[in-house]
Amino acid sequence: MKVLSLLKRGWCQRGYAKDAKNFECNPRAPQAVQWCLIGAIENAFDSRNHRMGFRDCLAREIYREQYPDLVDTAYLGEVPEDAITAYNDGLGRTLDEILTVTEAAEKKFHERFYGDGA
Repeated sequence: MKVLSLLKRGWCQRGYAKDAKNFECNPRAPQAVQWCLIGAIENAFDSRNHRMGFRDCLAREIYREQYPDLVDTAYLGEVPEDAITAYNDGLGRTLDEILTVTEAAEKKFHERFYGDGA
């Protein structure tokens, strides 16, 4: 899926997207070479419905990682964008952590929207 692919190409913190000179830019700009979680989602989906659906899946995976004793995330309600941004920009956050939650979110997203876990 495109979100994971973008993050593997280049990941950033404290900005939706950055160019080759490390300046912030629009996530959909041709000069973007790095994306945060939100920026990669904005770039990957044209449909607002899909963007919001993927954000929801991602936030639930982040909560599962951070609060492993929270068994059921079905009652979280709408998760604010700030929760995803705080996770992405967390001090000491690694690309491996970002890719792990993104991969899990992509699987949940496919199950929800397409009926498979591809």
